[in-house]
Amino acid sequence: MLPYIEQHALYDHCASFSEANTGFGTHALNTPHATAIPVYLCPSEANLFGPRGYGRGKIDGIGGPTWWGMSNYAANFFIFGNPKQGNLQGTTEFSQLSDGLSNTVMFAERYGNCTNSGPTFPVYTSLWCDASTYWRSVFCINNLQRKPTAPGYPPCAKFQVTPDWATACDASRAQSWHSGGMIVCLADGSVRFVDGSIADNVWAMVCDPRDAAVVGDW
Repeated sequence: MLPYIEQHALYDHCASFSEANTGFGTHALNTPHATAIPVYLCPSEANLFGPRGYGRGKIDGIGGPTWWGMSNYAANFFIFGNPKQGNLQGTTEFSQLSDGLSNTVMFAERYGNCTNSGPTFPVYTSLWCDASTYWRSVFCINNLQRKPTAPGYPPCAKFQVTPDWATACDASRAQSWHSGGMIVCLADGSVRFVDGSIADNVWAMVCDPRDAAVVGDW
């Protein structure tokens, strides 16, 4: 997508970049993954530590992505992944979204940094440039690892509205900085505001592209 959002120079850099030579120190700030891309950041994001992931500490031996560029826009696993087989390699086409493009949530929002254990660690960070577990900009997987554990379409966990990022943020679901609700992008390319009072089951229905559920006015 980079060439289409005025980031062609970064795209070219990625093509010739060797990750093996970077490490995670301050020198890594010159690498593609450390670049903060404005269009991937919500203007309401607090950016408490700047537009790069906080992510300090260790999670199951995985170092936090302190120098990596954040993203506030997450992809719906039910569309971009492969729930039928329980893996991340998606093959979904628009023609397969049987509920209709205007009734299917394709992108939602996430906090850049999210934890409920205080501003120490683990801090779960949402990144534009990394598909590793814990850091994926994805929702509807419903676990902290952001990795599907079984085939199927379990109800997508409803988003949180303005939780405290350090004490009440559930990294297994999406979050919104907007008071009262969440901004989403539908599969037809339109953008709408979803009220935070939306019922859990209705949110699950508009995130599931093939459940054939009649949503009505949401």
